[in-house]
Amino acid sequence: MTRLSKFMGATALLALVAGSVGCKPTKGTASPEDYFPLILVAMDSGKTAAMIGRNEFVKKKDFAGCVSMEALISGFDGAGDVLAGKMADKVVIPGFELDLVECMALKGEDQPEGNANAAPIIEGVASVALSTAEFYANKLLSANCKKGTATLGAIAYIKGLIEPVMKQIAEPGAPLSIPAVTIDLSACE
Repeated sequence: MTRLSKFMGATALLALVAGSVGCKPTKGTASPEDYFPLILVAMDSGKTAAMIGRNEFVKKKDFAGCVSMEALISGFDGAGDVLAGKMADKVVIPGFELDLVECMALKGEDQPEGNANAAPIIEGVASVALSTAEFYANKLLSANCKKGTATLGAIAYIKGLIEPVMKQIAEPGAPLSIPAVTIDLSACE
């Protein structure tokens, strides 16, 4: 079993546990509005899975895995905080700059070939949380345009981390900078 498949299995289990203890609608009362707490749980589960992954990749001295998980932790954290806040005409998911000192200590001369695995690592870890959030966001969109649109924007933001992480892994050295993203909600008025 590869490290990615083991990690994805652990991530799926974590998401399943988190989803089963989240805020479930009671029988007969489910409406799309009831799904928003599940979206927040999914975002928090993604962050937790990335934290677990980072610790495992540090233990295994895996540079690409460490960088990938650090970016996901910050991405899920920022997106989750914004979704949990008040929705106005627009929401801004803050940018961040990561000091990758811990990960850079893992960078070895023989690492470049293994670093091609970063995109599947990010997609694998994030996919469980994001697919759950996206499922509920699409249902929520019809009942609460702002929350649905903000959630779909946050999901796109996290998916957008792959390219900058790949650049960082290919040319390590400078801190990893991810710009802020504004999600316009004015169309929901």
